Amino acid sequence: MSMSRTQTRFLAASPEQVWDVLSTPSLWPAFADDVQSFTVVGAEGLVGPGAARRLRLGDEVQVLPSARVRGSIHGLTAPPATITALETDAVLEWTQAQPGGGTSQRYELTPQGSGTLMTRRTESTGPLAAAWWASLGGPLSHDLSPVAARIVAMTGSNDPSAADAPLVILAGGSGYLGSLLAYELLARGRDVRVLTRSPHQGLAYRQLAWDGITVGPWAEALSDPRGVDIVNVSGHPIGGAGGASEMARMRTSRVNPTRALVAALNAAGVTAKHWVQGSGVVLRADPEEGPITEATVPTVAGEELAGMTRLVEEWEAAAADAPAERLNYIRTGIVLGHDAAAFRALRAVATLGAGGALAGGKQWVPWIHEDDWLAIARAALGLEPGVNLPSGPVIAAAPHPVRNAELMRQLRSRVAPAGLGLPAPGPLLKLGTGLLRKDPAVLTGSANATSAVLPEAGFAFRFETLPAALDDILG
Repeated sequence: MSMSRTQTRFLAASPEQVWDVLSTPSLWPAFADDVQSFTVVGAEGLVGPGAARRLRLGDEVQVLPSARVRGSIHGLTAPPATITALETDAVLEWTQAQPGGGTSQRYELTPQGSGTLMTRRTESTGPLAAAWWASLGGPLSHDLSPVAARIVAMTGSNDPSAADAPLVILAGGSGYLGSLLAYELLARGRDVRVLTRSPHQGLAYRQLAWDGITVGPWAEALSDPRGVDIVNVSGHPIGGAGGASEMARMRTSRVNPTRALVAALNAAGVTAKHWVQGSGVVLRADPEEGPITEATVPTVAGEELAGMTRLVEEWEAAAADAPAERLNYIRTGIVLGHDAAAFRALRAVATLGAGGALAGGKQWVPWIHEDDWLAIARAALGLEPGVNLPSGPVIAAAPHPVRNAELMRQLRSRVAPAGLGLPAPGPLLKLGTGLLRKDPAVLTGSANATSAVLPEAGFAFRFETLPAALDDILG
């Protein structure tokens, strides 16, 4: 038995620069939130890059996860780990043998252009793999994006164009996609400011306080001499209890911040170089309705879906007159990623053996892997070589959408006990979502949506098919 997670991120630093940080034990807590301490047993006085003492093959290290209770218990009961693979500027692996199995973590550095692809694989194996994953592997395998961003902050970017690139102002950076993009841009050497209602200490990106409504001191950043790019993915999560009050909350949390950004740019007399505007794929009531592209006019039936359609229309309309050289509306489908809320919910249902078709399963699901969403956002910011997006809407969904029945079949074949998946007919689904204060329209709506703009612009998806995406996320 084994449990694992593998992630890869690009860093605007050379393998040698990344290695200087990675091979210095005392720096691990500084770049990895997951790590409370990483100490070589019997070694004293370890310091930063340039020190004579670095990790060596065969070193014993005490690895403590940041989770306080589990970390303390692990430190008292677990033996040291051992550096089991070390190739300068290329590979670093530690392994902790435990009764009934063990846990290992391996970093691989691969040169790519002027930067580095950093891959991290964390794995627990053996008959007690689930227990070791819960105590060590899982706590040390959270998102790699903040790690990449912090390492580049420590090494400095070696991208010569980054210093003069526009400042990125990102609204909605505390949400799932916003935080992913903020860390992604930092790891690529870009300067980012995240607008947030609740600034937090210890994050890798700089934050500016705002209320999402008015033009305040935060707007001074818009006059940066390098120019500015705007990314606006603000918004209360979709899929709550439904109803008028929930719809109003989703609307104001999207439309008001958009209007505030437009007003601030106009007041400053600034034209953004790129404006990346969050949006969504409009769901339909009829699963047999034809394919949807950026040019399709929305048609809906039912007040729930009509409300979502109006929300998307108002959200995009609020940015229509934004002063920007290029404006893209990123109409996002269901994002698949290890920590994506919708994916986690579907995975949990499937793991419990209830991952059958929802409401008949005929509805189309426009899905996208989180890495492809990040690539589309980079393209909208002019950061993807060979991709030239025109202004206007872009559907962020993979080229091969699937029906709900196929999505659930693929998911439960990977996580459900014996592939079991009890279906949820429409009335039962409505009852269950009502008890959980969730909106069933998000699960029963359909959109056979793909982008006509992306292939014409030269964009290539990394994950075109659902099996490939799920294997990457769950592998």
